Amino acid sequence: MAEEKRVILVMIPARFNSEEIFCKTLADIGGKPMIQHVYERVGKAAGVSKVMVACDHEEIKKVVEGFGGRAILTGKHICGSDRIAEAYSKLGKKYDVIVDVQADEPFVEPRMIEEVTGPLLEDPAIPMATLCCEFGSEVDWKYPFNVKVVKGLDGFALYFTRSPVPYPRNRETGARLFQHVGIYAWQGWFLEKYPPAPSPLELAESLEQLRVLENGYKIKVVETATAYRKVAVNTPEDLERARQLVAQSRG
Repeated sequence: MAEEKRVILVMIPARFNSEEIFCKTLADIGGKPMIQHVYERVGKAAGVSKVMVACDHEEIKKVVEGFGGRAILTGKHICGSDRIAEAYSKLGKKYDVIVDVQADEPFVEPRMIEEVTGPLLEDPAIPMATLCCEFGSEVDWKYPFNVKVVKGLDGFALYFTRSPVPYPRNRETGARLFQHVGIYAWQGWFLEKYPPAPSPLELAESLEQLRVLENGYKIKVVETATAYRKVAVNTPEDLERARQLVAQSRG
């Protein structure tokens, strides 16, 4: 008897207000809103059954539906995980694996969806997974918008932080410096029981994944083998860089 195929849903959490760029989700990049770049790229990933945007404003929903996408309205939340948990509870349909792709990652590669879902498809007992890549420079390592992850020998996360860790007291140990890539995947059963209250470390670092660790759950960290442009649009300078990259890619 053939093994039943597990069903994957990709959700893109999007909020209207942002600290540095007004409604950056809808910022124009090469003639398309940023959310459309993300939506179209993740939709190319193998095994994805559906893509949806979970948003807090009717204007975002209108734009997404305008380019043929699906969107669902949520309340206000402090992080994307809470927004996705609410949106998922409203769907009235269960999925085996749910993937969270940030709305400010216009260059996300479809292959990365396959990488982050791999461990969860292989082992339904693993509650959650995410990606990392090795830092390319010390400048990138020290930049606080680039989140660092330290993982154990078993490949599960020990901690995430904005600080440059591990502290390089002994540089010849072979310890590698990993940057967290903001793509998450949850088992459907885990998202249904996702801890609803923010945790102290989450609030201190403003990193939602710390809530999972503080509540005693494990996060599998996969080092991506995908070469991609790491351009998370957090500042006006990031947005301009993204626009330049799109222009260059079109020759």
